Parts: sequence; structure tokens; C-alpha cells
Amino acid sequence: MRNNLKKFFLALSILGMVSLLSGCITAKPDSKANEDNNFPKGPINVIVGWGQGGGSDIFARAISKPVADKFDIPVNVKNMPGAGETLAGEYLLQQPADGHNIWALTTTYTINSLMGINQRSLDEYIPLARIQHDTHSIQVSKDSPFKSIDELVQFAQENPGKLKIGGSGYLDFQPGFDEVAIALFEEEVGIEFSYFPFEKAEDMHEALLEGEIDVMIEEFGPTIQYINEGTIVPLVAFSDKKIEQFPKLPITVEKGWDVTIGIWRGLMIKADTPAEIGEILEDAFREAYEDPGYKETERLRFWNLRSEFLGTEEFKKALQEEIQVYEKILKKLGYIK
Repeated sequence: MRNNLKKFFLALSILGMVSLLSGCITAKPDSKANEDNNFPKGPINVIVGWGQGGGSDIFARAISKPVADKFDIPVNVKNMPGAGETLAGEYLLQQPADGHNIWALTTTYTINSLMGINQRSLDEYIPLARIQHDTHSIQVSKDSPFKSIDELVQFAQENPGKLKIGGSGYLDFQPGFDEVAIALFEEEVGIEFSYFPFEKAEDMHEALLEGEIDVMIEEFGPTIQYINEGTIVPLVAFSDKKIEQFPKLPITVEKGWDVTIGIWRGLMIKADTPAEIGEILEDAFREAYEDPGYKETERLRFWNLRSEFLGTEEFKKALQEEIQVYEKILKKLGYIK
């Protein structure tokens, strides 16, 4: 049944390519022109596998603007939603290997690859840069009986499967990141939740506040208003470094739990793209990462809690390590053999 659903969803997504959305980011008239006369030779396209207005779309537009300014050319953000961003990756492979088309992708790439939804090898791409890495946390409502992560863990250990935990992501199609992260947390801590997936994060937030679920996994940005109001309370952050904005909040590593995964956003180009072009692009996006305008977007979206730039080699290594971790969890969940 699951395989049929995957095939059906992918077929619908391919038909949806005709409804490609696009946006264009133009350079400032007084921008410094690109000093390299060979690249770029024209506009650059950044392909996003999700619709307009979402986190990936906002990320792509924010990081593309400084690149447009640097090269004094348009950078077109093309939204190509479908098949969990697999359509965008497939589209990239149909374009010339000249660096003028870049895939803005997320952690979903790793899950898709292991699930067989993305059947393309990592060797068919060049991981250009990982630019943004979200921090997730375990959150409860202010009315929760659990005032600390230790109290919650103790109860969960004594009552396996009794606590209802919410996560956002896919429902019948495939596991989302939240389900994988929760499973890793369960394994590391030695507890068992009852998992409730939500298609929309806002529905999960409402369910927590109304007591329909006991706890949820979520980033800080989407719930910061609730956290500031005190209606939602984070109990632990999935991080190896203390969160500056929440200095008293425990982190998983100091509890002895090796759970630090979070949704990342990065860029890939087609394999066989000349090395010098890859280097030009990597340097351009490294500069864009430090741009004040992009940094302000990071701050507003709370992406700056764990802000780190990984270049080509570091990004590729991180992907390979992540695949090993996710493969183990997806096998445990029964999604793959």
C-alpha cells in the first residue's frame, strides 16, 4: 500500500510541473559587477522543491539576494513543489552542468534517498554548501504536569506509550523529519511515545494547547510567540551547545543524549560542473551567508540559534554521516528493510 501511495503521489507531482512558480531577485543597480568574465554568463536559477511562502522559499530568496548583488545579475527563485522536493532535484539534472542552476534542498533529501523516492545517487550532484541548520526542542503547554525534561522522561519510562507526542510532516506518504527525530530521541533516552503526525504545524500547536497531545517536537521560530507569552514551554533543545536566547534551557548533550539533528537547508549543483565554477559559487554563498540582510532573516526566523556554514567537502561528509543515522532509524520504524 505504501509503495502504491508513493507512486501515485510522484505521478501527480510530475503532472504538477506545468504549474511551476517562479520569482526573480534582481541586483541593485549600483552593485559591483562580477570580476570573473567567464561565470556567470547569465541569470542563475535557484530551484526550490516547495511552494512559495514556506521556510525553504524564504531561505532561498534571502540567501540569493546577496549573490545577485555580488554578480550584478538576476537570481531567479523557481518553486517546483512535488514528491517531497524530488522533482526539483530531478529538474536540476536535466539542466546543463554549468552552475547556472542550483537546487535549494532540505533534510527531506536524506529521507527520500533512503526511502527510494529519490532514486538518484549522491554522485550525480555536488553538495555546494549547507547554510542553515534548525534547532528542535521538546515542548509542552503551560498546563502540562511536567515542569522539566527529567519529569517527562521519568513518566515516559514508567508508562511506555502513554504520552502522546505530536510532530509535523507527511501522513501516509512517508515519514517526515519529526518522526525520525522523535524515534532517535526515544532510542537514546529509552522511552516510548505514541506518535501523532500533523500535516500542518499550526494544527499541532493548537492540539498541544487544547490538551489533545501531551508534548510535541518543534523548532523555536514557529512557537516563539507562545514561548514569550508563556503558553508553550520548551523542556530541552536538541543541541550540543547552549542556546544563547534560552540560557537556562537544558540541551540534550549535557543530559548525555546524542540527539542533535535538525532540519537543514543547503544547495547542490549538478555533477560534472567545472570545479572552478563550483568554487566561485561556494565563495559567493559563503559571502551571502555573512550578509547583514540574510543575517536579519536568520534572526527573525530563529535560524541563528545554530548558524553554521558548511562548504562542499564538509557538507558532503555531513550528508554521508546523516544517511547512516537515518537509515538505522527508518529500519527501526519499519519504513525500509
